[in-house]
Amino acid sequence: ALIASDGAMLGVCRAAYELGLRIPDDVSLIGVDGIQQGEYFAPPLTTVDTRIAEMGAAAVRALLEMIETGRRRRGVETIEPRLLVRASARI
Repeated sequence: ALIASDGAMLGVCRAAYELGLRIPDDVSLIGVDGIQQGEYFAPPLTTVDTRIAEMGAAAVRALLEMIETGRRRRGVETIEPRLLVRASARI
């Protein structure tokens, strides 16, 4: 199951535990956010790291450039997400 955020995945993990389901044997879970704490859970959380810090830095660079030049930047900067495969999913 793909969960909307790593925080929500913690609730799904708890529900799976209460239902007697084993992760990833009975259900594979993948979160989205890439929180670093996810590697310390049992089992460690598989997640899509959206690289929010890099996105914020790119936004600040674009804003500073706009302030300095008075013009909007042309084009798009792409920041690729990363899949961090850990033990909560069989991939």
